[in-house]
Amino acid sequence: MVMVACFFAAISGSGPATVAAIGPILIPAMSEVGYGKAMPSALVSAAGAIGIIIPPSIAFVVYASITDVSVGKLFSAGIIPGILVGMAYYYGAIWDTRHDTIALRPKMNIQQRMAAFKDAVWGLLTPVIILGGIYAGIFIPTEAAGVAVVYGLFVGMFIYKEIKIKDLKDIFIELPYLLPQLC
Repeated sequence: MVMVACFFAAISGSGPATVAAIGPILIPAMSEVGYGKAMPSALVSAAGAIGIIIPPSIAFVVYASITDVSVGKLFSAGIIPGILVGMAYYYGAIWDTRHDTIALRPKMNIQQRMAAFKDAVWGLLTPVIILGGIYAGIFIPTEAAGVAVVYGLFVGMFIYKEIKIKDLKDIFIELPYLLPQLC
């Protein structure tokens, strides 16, 4: 769960968005296998804090714009602390649940793992595009957000085929209402 929070934080840059995105999915799944309700809820809430440490952090962009500091340098400075905080949460969760009886899911074989990776690779490329573009100097963080939106729309419409042209109107209408919740 902590690794999922780290990956999502690398996409969103926001703690509340990380919690809102992974909480409704992971809390019931973790409760189902024996974690109870308190531990997954606390872990998701705490792991949301990783969202402002791991680049592209919204807090880093705001701080950089106020203090006239390089966003790229702040992003570079957030990588190691973000990984360390993620590792601390990961090992803390393992330590906390060491005596719990948790139903393990059956292991996937190599073919199932490769199929899952092949299906997820398009989504996993998003942080690579965002951070790679910023670090390479191809675009600034604001432009990276726009590129990520266009990339996500392309992947959703043409790769996964889950977004249809008729869905775009509803997406654009709901967007202004969703933004305050995600930030």
